[in-house]
Amino acid sequence: MDGCALDPEHLERVVRDTWGPRCQLRSLEDLNDGFAKKTYRLGLSHSDSRCILHVWEEPDHQLTCVETDADWLLGPSGSDLFAVNNEFLRRHGVATPELYALDGSRTVCDYDFALVEFIEGCNFTEFTRRCDDRATQALLARIDAQLRTMHALRAPQPGRLDGRRSEESRCERLVEENTRLSLDLACEFNETIKTHRTQILDTLQSLIDIIEPRSTFHLIHGELGPEHILVSPSSESYFIDCEGVRYFDLEYEHSLLRARFGPLYSAFSRDDLDPHRMNLYTLTHSIGWTAFASEAVAGDSIDREWATGVMTSNTRRVIELVEGR
Repeated sequence: MDGCALDPEHLERVVRDTWGPRCQLRSLEDLNDGFAKKTYRLGLSHSDSRCILHVWEEPDHQLTCVETDADWLLGPSGSDLFAVNNEFLRRHGVATPELYALDGSRTVCDYDFALVEFIEGCNFTEFTRRCDDRATQALLARIDAQLRTMHALRAPQPGRLDGRRSEESRCERLVEENTRLSLDLACEFNETIKTHRTQILDTLQSLIDIIEPRSTFHLIHGELGPEHILVSPSSESYFIDCEGVRYFDLEYEHSLLRARFGPLYSAFSRDDLDPHRMNLYTLTHSIGWTAFASEAVAGDSIDREWATGVMTSNTRRVIELVEGR
């Protein structure tokens, strides 16, 4: 059980407080090395047998160390939002694992943590590798239905589910500062991006300038990719990592879905999306991923081979976008 922010004694106490004095902790397995949230699978003597432990830690990459005015909306994290978003999504019919217990007091350890339902099964990518096209298409249809349930929830201003709303009603302007910050960071580590910096800034500004104001914003997940969808043995889909759920431009979500799901995105496409916003957010996502991966390649905090692939593909995409290809 080494490597967890909660020592075994504290974990045992949390487990007993949640399921009763007879429940015992049998095992702890580290599932990933997230940037702001560590995830573990706990084996229990309780009848449910297993659950998930989330521990929120401070990320160590530059993109989260430099704050902007929009970070509270574009890069939210922490246990408070996790709890609020989990309850709201489940109440509105969007499947996400049940929250059993949460502690943000930091009296047990120096971090916030939560115990969450364990979903037997796999993530979306693993499912598609194991199953045939018919099963994949059926799953995509269920995910699309879940997305549409979430996206049907609307608000007159961008904002979070805890009630905080943005005074700036233009989502593209909220994204602009963070994108410029990402570009500056990318230029520190990526010579190709540095060479094209002026051209990238000109393209970014031109895309922002042609966007018309709007007064309705949709509830989005904010970072939904294949790894954020769990699939149960009965092929039910669950959205996870929901701290970033917020009311925002729908195109922000769909440009990300298109990039992350590739050819499979056609199952989620819709005809009411603004093409100008789609172009803008495609560029901003690519700049952000390029910056993150370029910094990671220069360091040693994550898988270097993976980061190199992300950097290369997104650098190429940024250049294609600014050159109109």
